Parts: sequence; C-alpha cells; structure tokens
Amino acid sequence: MNKKELQLRHLAILGELSQIEDTAKAREEGKRALTPEEQEKFESLMREDSIIGAQLRGLATDAELAKIQESEDKSAQLREYYKGLIANKRDDVTLTFVPKTTPDGSSIKESGAVTLKINEVMDTQLEGLGLPPGVTVLTGVTGDEVWPININDVEMEEVGEIQVVNEQAINFDNVKAVSHRVSLAIGVSRKAIAFAAFDLYAYLIFKIRKALSVYFAKKVYSHADWNGNKGPFSLVTPGSLDLSSNPFEKILIAAAEFAGAGFDGTPVITIDKYTEAKLKATLKSAGVPGYIIEGGLLAGMPYTTSGHINKTVDTNEYVDDTDANGYKKHFMGIGLWEYLSLQQHGEMTLVTDANSAQVAKANKVVSVFSTEISMTELSSKINGNNSGKPQAFALYELSF
Repeated sequence: MNKKELQLRHLAILGELSQIEDTAKAREEGKRALTPEEQEKFESLMREDSIIGAQLRGLATDAELAKIQESEDKSAQLREYYKGLIANKRDDVTLTFVPKTTPDGSSIKESGAVTLKINEVMDTQLEGLGLPPGVTVLTGVTGDEVWPININDVEMEEVGEIQVVNEQAINFDNVKAVSHRVSLAIGVSRKAIAFAAFDLYAYLIFKIRKALSVYFAKKVYSHADWNGNKGPFSLVTPGSLDLSSNPFEKILIAAAEFAGAGFDGTPVITIDKYTEAKLKATLKSAGVPGYIIEGGLLAGMPYTTSGHINKTVDTNEYVDDTDANGYKKHFMGIGLWEYLSLQQHGEMTLVTDANSAQVAKANKVVSVFSTEISMTELSSKINGNNSGKPQAFALYELSF
C-alpha cells in the first residue's frame, strides 16, 4: 500500500477497535470484558496497526517523522500514566489539562501524564467535525465571549472633495455565550495499554473526536428542542417545500430569500441521503441538460448530508420523524453558517477510573473527558430583528 492507503487503513483500524469496545459496552453496559472472539480480533487489529505504523515511518518525510515520534512519545507517557493508576490501585483521579496557579499535582502536566491539546482533541477541520463550510470553532475561550454585533449598516456616501463626511452611528448589542458541560466516557482496554507497539495516544484521540463529531452533528443539524446547546434549525419554524414540480427553481428561490433579507454569502444546504439520491436523478428542468445535484453542488451551492436534519426528538438515539401515516419526513436546511459560533470554554479535565469493581471486571480503564461548549446563533441579533428567530437559517419539510 502507498502512504495514503496506509493512513486510511490506520484510521479504519481505529474505527474497528472503537466499534468492538462500543459493542461490548452496549451489550453488557460495560460490566464485563470482551468475548474471546472480540479479544482475538482486537489484538489482531492492534498488531496490524503497529505494522502499518512501521511502514509509515519508512515512507515519512522528516516533518512527518517528527509528528509520528511525538505521537509515540505521548503514547508512552499515556501508557505509563494508566499503568501507574492500575499498579497503585488509584481511581477517580481528576486531572486538569492546564497547570494550576498554585501547583498541587492535579494538572496533567504536573502529574507526568501526557498533555492533550484542545486543537488535537477537537479537530476544527470540516472533515473532522462533519460540519458545513462557514462554521467556526473557537477553542480555549476564557469566560463568556462577547460579540459586537453591528445593528445598523454603514453606507458609502458620495461627497465633495472638501465636504465633511457625515458620521454614521454604529450600535452594538452584546451577545454572551452560554456554555454547557460536555462529557464523554472513553474506555481503553488493558490489552491496548499493555501492548507497547500500539499507538495508544492516537486511539484515545480518535475516540474523543468520534464522540465530539456525533455531538456536534446531532446538535447543529437536528431541529429537536434540545436541552442545553441548540443548533439554529431548532430555533426556526419549519416551512414546506413541494419539490414535485419545478424543484430547481423552488430551491433557488428559497436560498435567494437570504439575499432579499440583506444577508450576503453563499448558503449551504443540508439534506439526507434519500433526498440527495432524488436530486441527483432530477433534471433541472424539462429538456435542459443537467441535474439539480452535479459536480458536488446542489443547485450550484455547496451542500452537506446528515440524517440528523430529520431528527425532531431530543434523544441520544437516532430517530427519524414520521408523519401521521408512518412515513418518514424529509427536511432541507439552508443556512449561512458564519452566523453560528461554536466555542470551547475554559479547561478540560480527565477523570480516570482504573480500579472500581465495574471497570476492573471489564478489564479496562475508563477516562471521562469533560469540557464546556457553547453554540450561539448570531443572525437573530442584527438588522433590528425583534422576533428572536434566526434570520440566516431556514428549514423546510419536503414533499416529492
């Protein structure tokens, strides 16, 4: 395999390892170890990944090799940290990821454990979060970030060469982010801890990123009435869009409404896979070549796909909404995502349980990662809007 294929296989292995542990957790609520078959598969995948790691080192540039070495060093640190907890019969150890003003041994750096950086555990690349173009993620925010929102547009004036330019008032509305505690439990097999050739650090980061990706996609795309953080589609009133006739024109008109309201930018459309398949097979108009989705664009606009766009129920389980006859509902979300701000606030903590009865029986170590996240929709605060509803996001129930 070439370098790219090896990297993709490495990620696939991490996914398979995570799935094995997740399956065991769901089956027995984490009360016992993997089955013999699962243990054999787990060990086989770890061995394969260690071979892939060696092959990647042989193909790596000097810069890539330095990153690989850094990951291996962090894996060794993390492994020693976990081993120390197991050997010393310590559990419920709370570590922070930033040094304390008065060192007390509770920061992860002071403890000698590996330091996890927020930009590593929270991948802000679009493919890492699975979020639309335009979404920004600000990390390491201290306190509640305040945005100055320009209420009145400033217009250019034509004036004489020595004429005094009129001063235009700019009013600002301070918008505070409201953050909510976000936690996830990360189970790590003691076999993975003991296997020195396995990239334990990459595995831990993969599991955190996977959980955060699900969290963000669920909250951002769904229009469920969530407790805590809410995405923009949960704040709007859904309209309806009949795509049984002139679908291309209707989608363009729906997107153009943002410009009519004074919002610039390219809207991003979100649909489910069913709608994507329909639009890939639907001509723009009769007798005119070209489909509504072609060249990676939907009606000439960027788009993303997520089943969460159909989710209307506040639950951790994925549920598609259905109508009175039991048929699945399909929704289309359109948004200018520059008006959604995602922020990670303050410190991160890691509480590690290595020796409680439940964890010991499952032959693993469980670390609970915690931080605070805020989601703030900004378009409801500008242009003199009094409705409190987002102006840069729209949601439509589709009919075909």
